[in-house]
Amino acid sequence: MEKAAQEAVKKIGQRLLSEANDLKRTFQSIASELDIDIDRLNRITQGKASFAETMSIAQLFAENYPVRLGDLVLDFSDHSNGIKIMRAEDSELSGRIFDRAGKDGNRTPYYEYRDTATAKISPFKPEWIKELRIVNNSDPENPDVAYNNGHFLHQMTAFIGPVNFYWEVDGKKFCKEMDTGSSNYITPFCKHSFTSRDPGHEAIIIAVTFAAAAGKARNELYDLGTETISSYILNNRDHKAGVAQLIKQLMMDRCLTQAHLTELAARRHINLDCNVLLSVNTEKPQSQLDALAEILNVPASLFELPEHTPDNEVVVKDRNPQDRYAYNSDLSNPDYLIDALAGTKRMPSMQGFNFEICTSSIENASELESSLHSYIYNYGDSILSIEWSHDGSLKGDILQPGDSCYLEPFVKHRFARHGESNANLFVFRVSGEVDLTVQKEISSFARAERIIESTTWFD
Repeated sequence: MEKAAQEAVKKIGQRLLSEANDLKRTFQSIASELDIDIDRLNRITQGKASFAETMSIAQLFAENYPVRLGDLVLDFSDHSNGIKIMRAEDSELSGRIFDRAGKDGNRTPYYEYRDTATAKISPFKPEWIKELRIVNNSDPENPDVAYNNGHFLHQMTAFIGPVNFYWEVDGKKFCKEMDTGSSNYITPFCKHSFTSRDPGHEAIIIAVTFAAAAGKARNELYDLGTETISSYILNNRDHKAGVAQLIKQLMMDRCLTQAHLTELAARRHINLDCNVLLSVNTEKPQSQLDALAEILNVPASLFELPEHTPDNEVVVKDRNPQDRYAYNSDLSNPDYLIDALAGTKRMPSMQGFNFEICTSSIENASELESSLHSYIYNYGDSILSIEWSHDGSLKGDILQPGDSCYLEPFVKHRFARHGESNANLFVFRVSGEVDLTVQKEISSFARAERIIESTTWFD
């Protein structure tokens, strides 16, 4: 913990320096304005101050400058070497059972929840969930099925055993019988539920909930409040109206009236029909959107909105052997057989896979790597070896059945099986706060190596 505390203190010091640069202040001027010894600030950047003292300085900084305390504080790391493993027995110890009402109104056990591997830096909140309510049909209106209210986080789900999946879109309820290897994606706040349809077999889901862009903006959303949030909501139930709403917002942001926009188009000899673009009842031709993008100096893709249909609120995918592919150069002797799990165009940085581990040689197994955060769950019967590299060092461990792990981005890793029994993994990947938008932005910086600041903005 002492090393983790020192690392956290040093990172907070770097953030203090970064914010001081943004405020056009040096540590010397900060120390003078806050009436503290500059040595205290220097000790933080060197990782030599206590965590308590560092938090005290961070709070003083936030109280005196327009900086949020939460933007300064970096927590203790809860893992090392780029990985965090949670053992099945520790997962079982976290178990808790929640009751929900049935058709007779009485509350009885509905789910058993267990934690699985995650980390503070991880975007995932993954759970092992056993379905305790057993039904005798697949009727989505079954009164014994207790739908939830939906939740803020996106959800990817992998299924183990005979699970019934239920969901509701625009007031209509649906049910799909799922089996091992099936998967789904659920949109935030979409009502859903799961039950068992076979008392003779365990019915389990691995529910991987995660925060995407909206989750990362949650503090600001809470600060702004419900009324302001409502002004941000684009009408994706009506594409014509939604695009018109977005165009009007961009004009408002740029202090543009319709008359001025028309004048700008005429000056540049661009054919622009503002009446079509601003009408909530008219489709927007791509040629008109391209013309508007040229005038506003924005990419035409800015006007693309996620369309609402019942089919993309929830995506369901059955396991299909014909979709399976081999991962390595020797297709006749694969290291891994992979099936892609449910996905959606609305979440391009969300990936899920079912892995069958075929090789027993960890030394010769194909190496995997991803720019995304990875969550891995061993749902098979085999012990698996996992080997990974971190900071130039090769490390290894095993994953027993029921074990799970989290991997940081760009950690190279590989798997091998022990024995001949069923060797299967669920692998989920999503972007964290450093998503593709951030990646493109920092790639355009003049000096990308200075992103983590260590000097003032002038000599």
